[in-house]
Amino acid sequence: MVALTTLNGRLPAAALVIADTGPNGPQRLRLDAAASRQRMIRDGCPAGHLRSGYRDLAEQDAEVARANAGLTPSAARPGTSGHGEGIDTDDDPPAREWITAHGASYGMVSGLVPKEPWHHEYFPARDQHAHAMPTPPHVSAKPAPTPTPPVQEDTDMPTLIFSGTYGYALLDGGRLIGLGEQASVDAFQAAGVKRIAVTDADFLRMRTESAPGVLLYNAPDKGGRGWAYLTGGHAIGVGAQSTVDALKSQGCPVLTLDAADFARFTA
Repeated sequence: MVALTTLNGRLPAAALVIADTGPNGPQRLRLDAAASRQRMIRDGCPAGHLRSGYRDLAEQDAEVARANAGLTPSAARPGTSGHGEGIDTDDDPPAREWITAHGASYGMVSGLVPKEPWHHEYFPARDQHAHAMPTPPHVSAKPAPTPTPPVQEDTDMPTLIFSGTYGYALLDGGRLIGLGEQASVDAFQAAGVKRIAVTDADFLRMRTESAPGVLLYNAPDKGGRGWAYLTGGHAIGVGAQSTVDALKSQGCPVLTLDAADFARFTA
């Protein structure tokens, strides 16, 4: 199983997307797992047979009750299930058989839970069809172009946000929109859209509260609270300096505060 996080069963809605449907209605998965699901469907996996995807704590508790009643072979306690990470799936035929036969190259591994042939687990590192970084387009040698006057950069241009686990999202007009297909990422890159790499934790924070914002900073000699990203009326803690640097490079304004004011914004 992929390492569990403290958000297990409590993932923000912005970190999930409807990946497929089944007998229990539309099912959500984490962004990267959902993208893998869509690639499998594109390549032949029958759609409409995803019985269970992401489960919050209450839904996992109900699954434990079903196991205790003998209605299902087993169930992990709430907070310890891959379903709570949005990466495990329970699939009905004929999708079950397709994933068992072909899913490994898409990161979907079968047979890890005894007596549950319907259960599959997503391992991002094993997904051979996901591209962590787009391949730069080939550029043939050409004569030097005639110099042209510089064009003023469009400050309203969207930005690609990249996380190693959650993939790509497009930050545009204050909204962070998940991108599930590499073709879309390549198209934005070809159009000149800039890319910022952030940590997984900061990606989730930005997905939860995405709007035009301001960097807040409390210096070590004034309390040492560090950085936060003020957006949509809420200050979101930023834990990685690389994220701070990336936001600053894109022109995000910085506001230096003393400890008391920083605490008021981040309370």
